[in-house]
Amino acid sequence: MDIPIGLTDDESVRTCDVEARKLLGNRRSSVFPAPRRAALGATSHSEASERNRHVSGKGLSQQTFHILHKIAEVDTLLRADRRARQVIREVHPEILFWALNNDVSMAKRKKRSEGIRERVMVLERHYKGAAELIEQVRRKHPRHEVARDDIVDALAAAVTARMAQGGYRTLPENVETDQEGLRMEMVYTQ
Repeated sequence: MDIPIGLTDDESVRTCDVEARKLLGNRRSSVFPAPRRAALGATSHSEASERNRHVSGKGLSQQTFHILHKIAEVDTLLRADRRARQVIREVHPEILFWALNNDVSMAKRKKRSEGIRERVMVLERHYKGAAELIEQVRRKHPRHEVARDDIVDALAAAVTARMAQGGYRTLPENVETDQEGLRMEMVYTQ
């Protein structure tokens, strides 16, 4: 799932985010800081940012605020359901593509046509018919329902899950957990 799992409650940062930025080089800005658990439940960007700043010393980006409700849903589920913790794992699309592309980051931005083409070419190497599948989804679901890059990212996660069969590699290699016992990791396969 492309949602931060495992949140800190203080000024510390998640090692998985730090390591992902190092590996991605030119795509490092795609890994934005995960919010602190204290920011969950805020109803405005200013409230969320202030809650986050209170415990970490840093505000919250608009991008993070826009998915805060999804982060809260996942956090609530995983804190309550130990079995779900075994099957729901965090991924980051750019790490998935880095791994699927022999440890080389994508050169183009995913929101641009050339970036989509670059990623689809990588997916085709691992899943023949990826391009056609993406087009089928696009025809079925209009752009206002789901963006093309989100379809490509979701397929990267599915291809990774299929290839790994549960045998994932993780960032960091020695996984840390948060105060609630949730894994702070990003999974991928090679």
